[in-house]
Amino acid sequence: MFFGDLGPEFKKLWASRTVSNLGDGMTLVAGPLLAASLTRDPFLISGLAFAQRLPWLLFALVSGALVDRLDRKRLMAAVDFFRSAAVGFLGIAVLLDYASLPLMYAVFFMVGTAETLFDTASVSVLPAVVRKEDLAKANGRLYSAQILANNRLSPGFGESNAHAAYNARWRSRSNFARPYMLRLIAFNFVILPSVCPLE
Repeated sequence: MFFGDLGPEFKKLWASRTVSNLGDGMTLVAGPLLAASLTRDPFLISGLAFAQRLPWLLFALVSGALVDRLDRKRLMAAVDFFRSAAVGFLGIAVLLDYASLPLMYAVFFMVGTAETLFDTASVSVLPAVVRKEDLAKANGRLYSAQILANNRLSPGFGESNAHAAYNARWRSRSNFARPYMLRLIAFNFVILPSVCPLE
């Protein structure tokens, strides 16, 4: 069995991290495709992925220090609320045709900065969730879910929604907004209930 005897608290952590990684992957794919509908400059389009990954270079050490000093479970909930709100705001801007490259750069940078905190905290909280002898197995489960969600499943979801928007040529770009709105919904119904009850 996938979870084995890792316990219910690990299942909650695994669910919150997996859904969060699905949202990250969808955003990373749908964002540049949305940017391609706003500009034809490949440098500006590729800059979105750079803006989302740059915080790892700038803030990884600071995030680690903060995670060590704060309540990790509450931090995870607060950070993912912030990420979901930022992405939801971008989704609303897309629906209302107010999306712009500066807005997208700002949102992607903020989401990437928050991701450094969430991912660091989700690994650091693991010893409080599983027994010491299960740490290697639990870490493997978390990282396999991260790779599957971030690199395999979510890009297809993000790309299919953006592709549908291109083909439909919807003025409102409602299909481009779908990945961002799904992220906001996932936070409210999966991530928040999963992370907050951790004891």
